[in-house]
Amino acid sequence: MTRTLGILTGTALCLLLAAPALALGPVDVEAGVVYWMQDVEFQSGASSFTVDGDDVGLFAQVWIGDIAVRGAQYSTDVGEMGLDFSIDWQSVDVRWKAFELTDSNYIALGAGIQRISIDDAGGSDESAGFRLAAEAHFGLGRLIAVYGDAAYYLEMDDFDGGGTDVDGYEVEFGVSVKPAPFLNLRAGYRTSTIDYTFGSVQREITPDGFLAGVTINF
Repeated sequence: MTRTLGILTGTALCLLLAAPALALGPVDVEAGVVYWMQDVEFQSGASSFTVDGDDVGLFAQVWIGDIAVRGAQYSTDVGEMGLDFSIDWQSVDVRWKAFELTDSNYIALGAGIQRISIDDAGGSDESAGFRLAAEAHFGLGRLIAVYGDAAYYLEMDDFDGGGTDVDGYEVEFGVSVKPAPFLNLRAGYRTSTIDYTFGSVQREITPDGFLAGVTINF
């Protein structure tokens, strides 16, 4: 909960800092929660194995004209095969509508801060750095929209436990349906990858799978 509050607080602070520099336009707020079902692949050198994982994701995004601030936290929790393992992805970024047909038909680009935290039986480890983001949203009439969101992590800190050359990416795409004013249901697919080097061995952790959730917007 503390981490989640930190992300939401960071989002609010970024918005407050950015607001004076913006020619304020229409304000659009969206916040949501999703349940993410995952196949989690662990790869170390030439060996790999896959287990089941799941957890909840949270995000909030505020558009003021063509500028947005977005904060998000997505998680992976694995309890299979005796593993006590979890990952948290936390991010805050600022986005700009680079191409816009209407308010609900646009492509946005952005940059921000990425934090990754890994917890297992041996303790906690984390890395933080920068991210480049891209977002697309296209309405199919008034009630249905398709969306896509992607980010690449760069200039990430080394893990305290010895992981170096840390990078990664995330991709999500899906469909959103509006059954009532201010309410959206969404379903889609999400994948995230963390790459790093431990000693001389290249390691990769990739959770991916379907998600479903609900968002409110006003």
